Amino acid sequence: MMEMLPWTEERKAEFREYYAAGLSHREIATRLGGTTKNACVGIAHRLGLPPRRPANSRIKIPATAPPLPPVKLKRAKPAPAPPVQPKAVVVVGKKGLIIWDLNHTHCRWPLWGEGVAMRYCAQPKDEGSSYCEPHRELSMAPSRRASGGHMR
Repeated sequence: MMEMLPWTEERKAEFREYYAAGLSHREIATRLGGTTKNACVGIAHRLGLPPRRPANSRIKIPATAPPLPPVKLKRAKPAPAPPVQPKAVVVVGKKGLIIWDLNHTHCRWPLWGEGVAMRYCAQPKDEGSSYCEPHRELSMAPSRRASGGHMR
């Protein structure tokens, strides 16, 4: 860490000479040694020296800027998806089957009832699914129906 030297009258006079010559605060700090650019900015202010640039050289922003025009977003409307018509489901025996009567090839779509009295579709199920084709399509979200049931 740099040891800071005090602002003696000789250092202040040397500072004024460099300042009048137009050196930057960084250059003055380097030539004087034992001080920083920010210390030079502070001493210039305390000595009442004029600022480096005129006050009017800054960009002036009007206090009341004109209002911005409203932004109109144009969004393209997606084409409506064609409605998916579920295929007709034929229920075995018109009443379906209870869970105890189903085997591994039957669709397990619940039709009606509760508990052990629940009736299931019992149509032949699709490969890799617990449901027949129409019930498999009903069980999927619309986005998965369009992809054939595959995850994207």
